[in-house]
Amino acid sequence: MAGKEHDAIHGTEETPSAMDEQTHSEHETVNADPAVREDEPKEHDGRDGPSEQAEDAAVADEADTAAAEDEGAEELRQEIQRLSQEKEQLVAQYTRLRADFENFRRRKEEEFSQLEQRATADVIKQLLPVLDNLERAAAATVSDTDNTAESQILQGIHMVLRQFKQVLEQMGVEAIPSVGHPFNPDVHEAVAQVEAGDEYEPGTVVEELQRGYRMGDRILRYSMVNVAASE
Repeated sequence: MAGKEHDAIHGTEETPSAMDEQTHSEHETVNADPAVREDEPKEHDGRDGPSEQAEDAAVADEADTAAAEDEGAEELRQEIQRLSQEKEQLVAQYTRLRADFENFRRRKEEEFSQLEQRATADVIKQLLPVLDNLERAAAATVSDTDNTAESQILQGIHMVLRQFKQVLEQMGVEAIPSVGHPFNPDVHEAVAQVEAGDEYEPGTVVEELQRGYRMGDRILRYSMVNVAASE
């Protein structure tokens, strides 16, 4: 009897030890949970990390760069448009100046040509009386055909007259037709009206008193003529 009680007492004493071990095990398990939780990934709290901030900064820089490029492109387009308008204005101004210069050059050439013709005509007018005298001298007959000296002089006069006329022709000077042509007040100067009979019609030049000359459209000297009178 006493032995059973002793065993019971000892059995009862062992039970708390088992409970202690279970409690200790549970305590270790509880203590182990925080370590496990520390290893678990933390939830995102909504704040950006350094890499995301760098990406945002890069995006912002790109946006600023794009805006600056757009602004520069717009300025470049405006500059191109301004230069294009300025070019058109310069081209138009150059065209007007060139046209004005061509007109000025043409006008001066015409004025110089007219001045040259007028000066030449004035000189030739002064030489026409000399031509008249040479023609009269050439028309004269030598009284003594055996006079060699006079014959040589007459030949010389003919040579000078022929050369004189050649020079005048080269300068565009020509005689105005008169005898046998209808009277033309633009080139003829009537001295008198004469009876011409049936040989000439009325209003026809029948005699040339002084030969007239012209150079192109310019009259150097009018022909002095007699005109057949009307019946």
